[in-house]
Amino acid sequence: MSTAALSHFTSLLSYARTEDLRRVFGGTSLTSRNFGVQFRRGSFAEFESLRWERSGCRLSSLQPVPVLKGRNSVSSDVRARASENDSGAEVDPLGGGDVLVRVISKDAEVSVLCLVATEVVRDAQRRHNAAPTASVALGRALMGTLLLGALKADAETVQALFLGDGPLGQMTAISSEGGYVKGFVGNPLCDPPYKDNGKLDVGLAVGSGVLSIVRNNRNWKQPYTGTVPIYSGEVAEDIAHYLADSEQMDTAMGLGVGLDREIGIRFAGGFLVQILPFCSEETLAKLEENILKMRPISDAPSDCKIIPTYGPCGTERLKPRMMRAVAMLGPADVQQILDEQGSVEVRCEFCNDVIQFKEADLQEVLQSS
Repeated sequence: MSTAALSHFTSLLSYARTEDLRRVFGGTSLTSRNFGVQFRRGSFAEFESLRWERSGCRLSSLQPVPVLKGRNSVSSDVRARASENDSGAEVDPLGGGDVLVRVISKDAEVSVLCLVATEVVRDAQRRHNAAPTASVALGRALMGTLLLGALKADAETVQALFLGDGPLGQMTAISSEGGYVKGFVGNPLCDPPYKDNGKLDVGLAVGSGVLSIVRNNRNWKQPYTGTVPIYSGEVAEDIAHYLADSEQMDTAMGLGVGLDREIGIRFAGGFLVQILPFCSEETLAKLEENILKMRPISDAPSDCKIIPTYGPCGTERLKPRMMRAVAMLGPADVQQILDEQGSVEVRCEFCNDVIQFKEADLQEVLQSS
């Protein structure tokens, strides 16, 4: 892989078409493996080919976590089962434009998972009526757990349990087979003061404590649980350190939730890069360099490009607006047009569509004084 490979790594979050991914990896061919499922309530179907669903926004920067190398294993004797009866949000992670894709480089040096989960995080925020900081923390946990669940080829249930001493309280996220995810926080109204730089203080909200990851597979006799200290409370760093310490896996993770005053959750997405055994030092060095250059999502809102969509027009939106325009003509003029032409036609200056009103449609206008 050339020294220029992965120099535009973040465009993975904008494109997942094979030809675009080849450009991202500097000409290295990619194949798709376990690229996820499109899960609609009650049924699922695999994507016919690696593709990127309409997501409402394209992400090009996230909170970066460096690749972790050479860390010591931390054993754990904790055994627990994932809670099945909680009051968390259970949502369809791939509905409404959300998508999870997985690619691997041709030389099997790097595996990458990319996730857009805007609707998932919006749904969770709505269900829990969570404050901004609580929404961001929970959103990161939901996405991190989805990525953990997608790491393995076998279907697993994965639970991430953050037991911190911060005002957020306990935070739990559970992903299950087929791409479902749910979660909750102990104090959804948690919204501590911002940092000096004006950013949300998720680390303070989570606090110090332990992170437990519980993996369960229907074919196992018992779940596997790994427990590590909470590293920073920023979620992505904590999960990356867990993977290094407890599962001896070299990874880089980024999780980002963007907020908007008008709509709340503007976008949410993440990535998980796994360094495979035959990754060259050249590729690893370049990958680390590129990820470390990535800016946090809150530092570069202009980097997040909304996918252009013409409109909004369409008959349902246009007809009421056009009816108001016709009413402004007055009953006499409307009746004259009907007598001369048999109908009133109004053209939208934005989309150029024509809405036609018959006399029966205009009775309320004609009867107005």
